Amino acid sequence: MAPYLNDHMFYNGNGDAGIYTYTYTNFKEPECRTCGQKRCNLKLSKSTTLRDLRQIFVDRQDFKLVEPSVKTSDGDYLYTDIPAFEEGLRPNLDQTVYSLIGNADGVVKVTDKSVMKAEIHTTITFE
Repeated sequence: MAPYLNDHMFYNGNGDAGIYTYTYTNFKEPECRTCGQKRCNLKLSKSTTLRDLRQIFVDRQDFKLVEPSVKTSDGDYLYTDIPAFEEGLRPNLDQTVYSLIGNADGVVKVTDKSVMKAEIHTTITFE
């Protein structure tokens, strides 16, 4: 935004009509669920299922997710409630996260339609 428009603007076109508006600079909040990229570190047991992981994100008040979808760091869905994919991915819910992300510590991306396109980048370490 131009520096001279950083506070307000007034335009009066022909004397009896005009426009007045206050403008402001938008700042990206790093912890914003919608525009930021929230990051999370989780320690899970190797027996934690994908269903359990999704429930962690539903239960935690700092996330407030409703129907979380989980993707690998490469963007491949492990589970989503998108009808075209949900039926085929449903068996993943009972598999362990450890087996789904390649038997090593890793990163998954968690999304939810309640927060639009925001992703929670989650680093998982196994105990």
